[in-house]
This record gives sequence, C-alpha cells and structure tokens, in this order.
Amino acid sequence: MKIAETKVEHEMKRALLRELSRHHAYRIVPNRVDTIKKTWLLSRNKEQARMLEGRLDQNVYSGDITISFRRFTVKLGG
Repeated sequence: MKIAETKVEHEMKRALLRELSRHHAYRIVPNRVDTIKKTWLLSRNKEQARMLEGRLDQNVYSGDITISFRRFTVKLGG
C-alpha cells in the first residue's frame, strides 16, 4: 500500500533529485552507491525542533534510485 507524500516530502524529493543532477558519475563501478542527504527544519519552539531528513541512494551500476524520509524531534537544551 502506497502512502501519500506530504507537500514537504514532495519538495524534499525534488530538492534531492536536483542535487543528484549536479553530481556526475563518470565511472561505472559495480556495487557503488552514491548517497545524498538533506535535513530540513520543519518547526521549532523553545523546547524542541521537528526535523525532516531525506536520503537518496543511487546504485551507480544499475541507475536505481531509492528515496526515503525520516521525521524526528530534537530536544533543545536551555
């Protein structure tokens, strides 16, 4: 069952694909995976911050791309 992406996840996906287009791999190497990570701040108050981390993995040999998201909350010291 496919889970619908939120608007923020959709924008993160576009940002990861733009970043991938900036990196050019000229050598095809078996078993090599290029990884791009981005972390965005979604909201913040005095006590905690909500973050979204996007990760794009591209298998250089086959060209397969996997994109995953992770949401987490960081407790701010103060």
